[in-house]
Amino acid sequence: MWLVAAGFLSGLAVMTKQTSVFCLPAFSLALAYLQYSKHHRNTIQQRRFWTEQTALLTGFIGAIAAVFAPFAVSGAGGNFIECVFIYSFGYVDNVPLATKALGLLFSPVWLVLVAGPWFVLSIIGVYCMLKRRESFDSCFAVVWLGAAAMGIIAAGRFYTHYYVLLLPAMALLIPAGLAVVDEQGRKSRNASAVVAMLMALSLLFPATSAGSIYLRGTADARHEAKYSYNYYSEWETHSRSLAAYLQARTAPGDYIYNLGFQSEVYFYADRRSPTRFVFDQPFQVNKDFEEEAIADLSRNKPAYVFDTAIYEKPGKLENYYSRPIHDWVAENYDYVGKIYYADIWRLKAANA
Repeated sequence: MWLVAAGFLSGLAVMTKQTSVFCLPAFSLALAYLQYSKHHRNTIQQRRFWTEQTALLTGFIGAIAAVFAPFAVSGAGGNFIECVFIYSFGYVDNVPLATKALGLLFSPVWLVLVAGPWFVLSIIGVYCMLKRRESFDSCFAVVWLGAAAMGIIAAGRFYTHYYVLLLPAMALLIPAGLAVVDEQGRKSRNASAVVAMLMALSLLFPATSAGSIYLRGTADARHEAKYSYNYYSEWETHSRSLAAYLQARTAPGDYIYNLGFQSEVYFYADRRSPTRFVFDQPFQVNKDFEEEAIADLSRNKPAYVFDTAIYEKPGKLENYYSRPIHDWVAENYDYVGKIYYADIWRLKAANA
C-alpha cells in the first residue's frame, strides 16, 4: 500500500511540475537495487520484485488518470496531452546546450550561497548514506535527491522555483549530515570549532539576503527585493494598476490580450483572453502557435491589446517578440500610448 501511495504521489508531482518525471524511475531502480543486493542474479525471478514494481507503477498511472479524466470527459484530452507532454518536450529541447552547461556549472555555487548550511549538511548526508547502502532509507534519500537534480538539469533553464524539487530529499539527508558533524565534533574540539565557524559563515549570505527582503515595509517592496535581478518584479507590482485601467475601459464580456508574459493582468482585470495562449513563450517553441493565436484574435477581437513584450530585454532565453502578431495588432488597432510598462492598443472603430 505504501508503494501505491508513493507511485500516486509521484504521479501528482509530475502533473504539478514535469521536471519531477525522473523520480518514479529512480524509486523503481532503488527498489530493484535493494532486491538485487539480497538475491543478486535471481532478482527478476522474485515475486516480491514484481509486486513492488507493479504497486509503484499502479499508483503512478492512477494519479495520471485521475488528473486526465476531467479533461477527457470535457473533450479537452488532446489539449491536455499537447500541453503536458508535447509542449513540455519542445520547451526543454528549445534550450541551447551551452545554456544548460553554464547553468549546471553555476547552480551549485548559487545553492551554497542561498541554502547555506542546509545544502552543505545534505551533501554530507549523501556521503553518510552511501556508506550504508544496504538500508532502504539511505538508498531512497540519495536516489530521490539525484532524481530531483536530474529533473532540474534536464529542463536546462535553472529557474529558482525548480529547486523546490530538492527540498524533500534534503530534509531527509540533513539529519544524517548533522549526525556526522556531531560525531566529528565529539572526537575533536578543534574540528568542532572549525565546523561551527563554517556553519556560521554559510548562514551569513542567506540571513542577510532574507533580511534585505523581509524587513521591507510593503509587500510590493518585498516582492521587488526578492527578485531584484528581474525587471518583471517591478512590472508585477504595477499589474493591478494596469488591470484597473483596462477594466475601466471594457465591459465584463469584452476580451483583452497581452502580447508578452504578464498573464496576471487577466485575473486582476477580470477579463478573458480570446486565445488559449495567455502568454507568448509558446510562440518561441512552435511557430504554428502564432498562426493559431492570430486566427483566435481575428474571430474574437479583444477591445484592448497591451504589448509588454516590446519592453522585454533582449538576449534572455525566454524572451521572444512575435512580429506576426504585432503586425496584426498594428493593422487592426490604434496606438494609445505607454501605460505603466505596456504599449496600449485600442480596437479601431471600423474593426469593432
